[in-house]
Amino acid sequence: MTAPTADDHAGRLDIVPVDLSKMTEVDRVASMRRLVQIGAVATHRLLPVLATNPFVRDRDRRKARLGRGLAVAVTDLGVTFVKLGQLIASSPSIAGQTLADAMRGVLDDGPSIPFEQVRAIVEDDLGRPLPSVFSSMDERPFAAASLAVVHRATLHDGREVAVKVLRPASATIVATDMSLLRPFVRWLARAAPIGMLPAVPETVEGLAEQLAEELDLRNEARAMHWFNEMIGVIGAKGVTVPDTVLEASGQRVLTMTYIEGAKIDDLAALAASDVDARLAIKALIESWFALTLCTGVFHGDMHAGNLLLTGGGEVVLLDWGIVGRLPAASQVFFRRSLEGALGDESAWPEVADHLMSTMPADVLASMGLTPDDFRQIVRAQTLMIMTAPFSELNLMMLTPTASLPSDTPVELPSSPLGWLRMIRAERTKAKANRQAGEIQPIPPRGEMLLIKQLVFFERYGKLFLGDEPLIYDAGAYRSLLALTAGENP
Repeated sequence: MTAPTADDHAGRLDIVPVDLSKMTEVDRVASMRRLVQIGAVATHRLLPVLATNPFVRDRDRRKARLGRGLAVAVTDLGVTFVKLGQLIASSPSIAGQTLADAMRGVLDDGPSIPFEQVRAIVEDDLGRPLPSVFSSMDERPFAAASLAVVHRATLHDGREVAVKVLRPASATIVATDMSLLRPFVRWLARAAPIGMLPAVPETVEGLAEQLAEELDLRNEARAMHWFNEMIGVIGAKGVTVPDTVLEASGQRVLTMTYIEGAKIDDLAALAASDVDARLAIKALIESWFALTLCTGVFHGDMHAGNLLLTGGGEVVLLDWGIVGRLPAASQVFFRRSLEGALGDESAWPEVADHLMSTMPADVLASMGLTPDDFRQIVRAQTLMIMTAPFSELNLMMLTPTASLPSDTPVELPSSPLGWLRMIRAERTKAKANRQAGEIQPIPPRGEMLLIKQLVFFERYGKLFLGDEPLIYDAGAYRSLLALTAGENP
């Protein structure tokens, strides 16, 4: 790999979210209609499973039944709920392997759209009849995700392309869901300000911002072009991004070169090929680290539905609707975390101090921890994530007390009355903090997306690199850090 040029590449990536408040007015009738739909889907898809699961003795079977019910439910509800389902499907440490596997379909197996609607969207968005854009277009999609479907087509010059088309009324659905979620999570955070619940409202706002960016496919086209440039600039090997066809693209339509490949977790297809999936996954991880260290910008949705492995051994990165951007302080935090994991003990105070800046001021006292305790926890957790074999990796270690000594008492209520008393005490404390003008710090969205990618890497690592860690070659990562020295703020 080579160092980036002096040009400010990161500043040239322009992502503009859709203004949902201007796109659609969400009224009370629409909200009530959506609430009824959510209730009906939950009753039809989940209630029977929840009612009968207690009679199923096998724990894995219970989880699998719940996973299948959840997968169908979130697919019925679409967009916002599918996004949440995708995180469960990609996080075996958090959700459990059985539940994650049962929900695998939500990554790329969404419902199709009637072709006449696809044709109408393409023609309206591009301002031309469909036959004037494509010489042929398959009526059945070969991929269907939460926000869009993808059809195979041929341009008049003979090029095979994939045409991504946004689902009808996606913006209306997202705006309606947000209008329902916002007041609910705000109430929940105030009613039970314990654990991570106070941060849920900001998490929902982050999801709304993410979806607003994905609702304009011109953002994705710009991101794909930018990353194609950057892959060449840093000399990344083993990864590729499809080329965009701008003259056949718009806000709701994105046309790109079609690339054959197997899904990265399609074990049967990979076993039938001669491709070394282990080497491909290593190249993917190293390139992701390189781009993030060099630019502070990264693919923010690397679940299995967005990654193909070609017959030549390259990983194709699809679906650039979610792009993470790290502010300067977060770039330093990311770099220092990696340096600490590689043996630089001076990094840990900086890493811990940065994390403390995103947490409530009294969090250490509430857990009975000193700053040095917290620093040791951060060090232990980061080292485990970066250097433990994937077979031993468990991202539940990211919980605040995960690395405390086993004999450290963690006092939790033992009765419903105890929980009510704890919630009441936390509400009183939260009210006092608000009256004192204290604001709950929230991690930058880019850092939340970093953690999300670790969740995805965990899945691929367990599949292909069970005996190796995330930092599988310390020398390679030290070289990468030396290469990018001075490039980050």
